[in-house]
Amino acid sequence: MENYITRTWVRDINESTRDFPIYFHAEKYESIGYTAHLHRNAEIYCVVKGNSHVTINEREYDLTAGQAVVINSLQVHSYKNSEGTIVSFLLIGSSFLQLFNSVYPKRTLPEFLSDPKANRPILKLIDDIATQYDDFDTFEGMGYTNLLIHHIVKAYGTEPTKKASKKFIFSEIIQYIYDHYKEDLSLTSLAEQFGYAPRSLGHMFGKYVKMDIRNFINSVRAEKVLEMKADPAHSDKTLLELALACGFNSASSFYRTYRKNFSQSR
Repeated sequence: MENYITRTWVRDINESTRDFPIYFHAEKYESIGYTAHLHRNAEIYCVVKGNSHVTINEREYDLTAGQAVVINSLQVHSYKNSEGTIVSFLLIGSSFLQLFNSVYPKRTLPEFLSDPKANRPILKLIDDIATQYDDFDTFEGMGYTNLLIHHIVKAYGTEPTKKASKKFIFSEIIQYIYDHYKEDLSLTSLAEQFGYAPRSLGHMFGKYVKMDIRNFINSVRAEKVLEMKADPAHSDKTLLELALACGFNSASSFYRTYRKNFSQSR
């Protein structure tokens, strides 16, 4: 029996449900592609069989079997695949990239992994991860991530961090929300901050993040509450105190956001 999911699909799962710093997940399946989107977690996307046209920000790649791309945090990306294409992907939470970031500051993994021979251990490892269908603890995720990075860096080295073009300043808006989530953020204030019309900015959120901006801001705040709640350094604080510290005006507003965005993903 094949070890990939035998179905053709466009992934329509809300990206917020798998965009946690400790998220680590791989799949192998038949795919027709996926529309433009972004997330904070890094992704390694591989073509096992067939062909895939990949767009990352304004850059385009045509992948054949054995080739792969690395999508770094907050890059807008999409896939358009030929019929019968089988792909695999791995989503890597930002917590698992801490060692790489400390060893290679201001560097990123190369975007296009073009050599199928050099990619064999990378695809095999992702395939092994995908077949397990289990939750990975922190040490497993860290170990797999560092082994994958070892194979990539050994074959391709690293690259200077790419700065987003003005066309894709949207990623900077997302980063701004993560940096200022404690503040009184809104569609209007963000549009004014970055020189957009509120309607245009709202449209971009619907297109790339698949949710309205207020819900996204609150989902970031809820993620921060959950991180603080899991940190022993904040064990003496109540949930209300954590919620208020992360920008919510009440514990009930945190619970509403949690139920809407995270309750089925944890």
